[in-house]
Amino acid sequence: YIRIESEFWKVKYVNLYSMHVDNYNGQENKKFSSSHTLSWNINKAINLSIFESVVWAAKDSLNQRNFDVNYLNPIVFFRPVEYGIGSADNSFLGANLKLRIFKKHIFYGQLLVDEFLLNELRSGNGWWANKYGYQLGAKYAKTESKLGLFSISSEYNRVRPYTYSHFNTGSNYAHFNQSLAHPLGSNFHEVFTRIHYVPKIRKLFRKDDLIMFNASFSVVRKGVDSSLAGNNYG
Repeated sequence: YIRIESEFWKVKYVNLYSMHVDNYNGQENKKFSSSHTLSWNINKAINLSIFESVVWAAKDSLNQRNFDVNYLNPIVFFRPVEYGIGSADNSFLGANLKLRIFKKHIFYGQLLVDEFLLNELRSGNGWWANKYGYQLGAKYAKTESKLGLFSISSEYNRVRPYTYSHFNTGSNYAHFNQSLAHPLGSNFHEVFTRIHYVPKIRKLFRKDDLIMFNASFSVVRKGVDSSLAGNNYG
């Protein structure tokens, strides 16, 4: 991969160009992705960022594409480019928001949209192609304690069925059949909590020594396909 990171004023902009491997039926084929992230520190307490990615197979039914130069442009939106070149690549976009309150409390969230139709969402019929995910979380950190550093965070994650997937494995958001987003892939609910503690006992050791304790706990509900041949419910 090639990563380009630019910073100016209160803004950070990241470009990421990557090559991945699609392992399908014992065959390994190349695929590529291009990603943009724009992060803006509105003030000391608020950070807003937007991001987008596109994934495509190195070789499609018509030709050998390899890395498509149309996706090299670091400042365009991928959807218009994809439409303009007449491709059926897999693109998605999203946004993050982080709020810091009283220095020790952080609230954060993320929304990702793969495919989305508002009318289908309002109908409430569970249309399969409304593919999206979101995250809501909170974190508390206390760094100036006599006992040391302590932090606890908890978040809720939800990803709809078929999110990150596409017409074929050559353009899904995965590498060697492993999800590049979340280990569970899609179609899941998750509550995840982590506790981090660093005791203040450095005087017993050398200056550079540090002891850390981490504990995590998660509750997950995951949807899987039927064991019956030919059935795929995402």
